[in-house]
Amino acid sequence: MIPRILFTIGALLTGVGCWLSLSDSPDAESRRTANLSIIQPKAVGDLPPNTAFLLEGELVAREALGPDGFVVYEKERFLRKETEGANRGKEQWQALSVPRPLIGVELNGVRVSVCNRDYGIENPLQRWQSDVLPTSRDLFHSTIRLRGFKALDPLTIDGRAVGSASNGTQCIEAKTIFGGSPQAYRESVRQGIVVFKVVGALFGALGCLMVVTSWRLRRRRRPSRR
Repeated sequence: MIPRILFTIGALLTGVGCWLSLSDSPDAESRRTANLSIIQPKAVGDLPPNTAFLLEGELVAREALGPDGFVVYEKERFLRKETEGANRGKEQWQALSVPRPLIGVELNGVRVSVCNRDYGIENPLQRWQSDVLPTSRDLFHSTIRLRGFKALDPLTIDGRAVGSASNGTQCIEAKTIFGGSPQAYRESVRQGIVVFKVVGALFGALGCLMVVTSWRLRRRRRPSRR
């Protein structure tokens, strides 16, 4: 039974590892971002709808601010610190749901609005934590941390033009908001390819090891049955 389980899990890991290592998705995403034009808010109005771009500017709040002046943020609750195994000393945090606000981007006095709320967050520039050393006494008394952006933070938005907002300002749809320059965003996407390939290689190696171990266990059991 054990060899069969090892073989099944190993085969699955090997398949996933090969897919991660050979997949063209990360490379395609890197090529996509590399080919996007870098623009400023003043240029958005001249673009046809559905034109994709990288927009640089500063964050503007369009709704009420969150805790400690955050405009956009992710909220997490501290759970525990691992005390055993390979992850010993690693902190475990629980993500808490926080609705994305409507935001704007401004540069040189020109502002555009982000019309959607389902954008992703990468490279948050601002951090806040309720305790210097994270603690977890119970669900209602645990350290909370926030990671995100505040007003005037420099951003790059991976998005596309969609028209005008209700107040007459130009409106865009954001796929991702990134803390930093367009060049830094492109570099971040390129680095993601390396991580993708390394994880694939690790999965593949672990899967092969489990398959080989399963085969050896089966070989050892055959003489005993005779």
